[in-house]
Amino acid sequence: MECNGLDVRLEVDPALIVEDPTRAVLDGALRWYGDLRKKMSFARGELESIAQHYQTSLELPWQELPERMFSACSMCFIGWLMRAIR
Repeated sequence: MECNGLDVRLEVDPALIVEDPTRAVLDGALRWYGDLRKKMSFARGELESIAQHYQTSLELPWQELPERMFSACSMCFIGWLMRAIR
């Protein structure tokens, strides 16, 4: 995330959040979401909306998704964290 005048940047290190890039997002590729096939959640709905927007699928292995999916998923996660700590 760009600095907005507070001299702070929010960044997400892929190595810390991608559990297994050969797995699909729905199968637990992203550490903080876990196996999304086993649960329906607000986060799953957000990720499905992002995938639909970028015309891709959460069924694909993480490593096959477009780069912009990482940025969008990261922003989704940062927003989710910010709501949680308020």
